[in-house]
Amino acid sequence: GRGDAPRGKMPVQPLPGKRFGVNSIATVTNLGVLRFLVFAGRFTAAVLLVFLARLLACRPGKVYVILDGHPSHRAKKVLAWAAAQTDRIRVVLLPLYSPELNPAEYLNHDVKANAQRDGRARDQEELAEKVRGYLRSTQQARGIVKGYFKAKHVSYAA
Repeated sequence: GRGDAPRGKMPVQPLPGKRFGVNSIATVTNLGVLRFLVFAGRFTAAVLLVFLARLLACRPGKVYVILDGHPSHRAKKVLAWAAAQTDRIRVVLLPLYSPELNPAEYLNHDVKANAQRDGRARDQEELAEKVRGYLRSTQQARGIVKGYFKAKHVSYAA
């Protein structure tokens, strides 16, 4: 960044502090339903399996899940679990390197742009609460979630 200093002196900028972040996984439907999980740490196949099990527990009937090219999505453990649950879940894998085809990417962009609009989080716990709060408010606004499917590249899922 830029800063001021007296003539002949080096401007000194304080460092912004330690970086931190949280992860989230979410599903969106063309009916405006949003389900999510916010967590710290790495996104692994085990985290995905917990999320998918929770998703199946709260949804009757068969669930169709579209997954992008993340390595956890293509893990043998996940694909074997889905193959054992064919009466309840169908996993559709998108082509590699095609994030524009994933409706959840529009949600991710929305969260990154708006979750901290009322001020930056000071620590990881505060950031997790801000992300959860934003996702909860988006969950209540079905019109916003339906809007993610209006993009040209995801109209196949509408």
